[in-house]
Amino acid sequence: IQSASMTPWTEALPPWEVLHVGPGATRDEVKTAFLKIAKTSHPDKLHASLHGQPPAAKARAVEQGTERFRMAVRAYEMYDMRSGRWAPGLASHVVNAYAAKNRRPHTHEPPPFDLRRFGPPRLHPKTRAAVMGLYLSVTLGLAIESWVRARSERAERETEASRKQRRPS
Repeated sequence: IQSASMTPWTEALPPWEVLHVGPGATRDEVKTAFLKIAKTSHPDKLHASLHGQPPAAKARAVEQGTERFRMAVRAYEMYDMRSGRWAPGLASHVVNAYAAKNRRPHTHEPPPFDLRRFGPPRLHPKTRAAVMGLYLSVTLGLAIESWVRARSERAERETEASRKQRRPS
């Protein structure tokens, strides 16, 4: 892989140049660029495509392709897919600032009507306390009723089982 200045990639070259994308590239652009490089320079693909070549040329091509693939993998690993940013290092802080500056801000338009109309009713504190008390008493009453019912059903099952054991077969 060579940069725009036609020099081989070194650790000082930004990873977006390795993948041939812009510094503000999206997740899909980075992934597509990586897959494109991986398809052409993966060592297994190179061995298959160089069938019939002289051994020296084949070894050189495989070595160059492997190095190109290694650089692409390293550059791809430097891109964080969750945040859509380049990882710290190299010149990524400059790129992340550039991408953040050029990212279109989310514009919030107010709705054509007041959404607060659909919110919870605003109650006087004493009314709210009374409503919450009623809610809690109903909830607690239902819980107690459920517990009593389960206990009586369990007692009925136990008495039925003890009756079956007492009966002569």
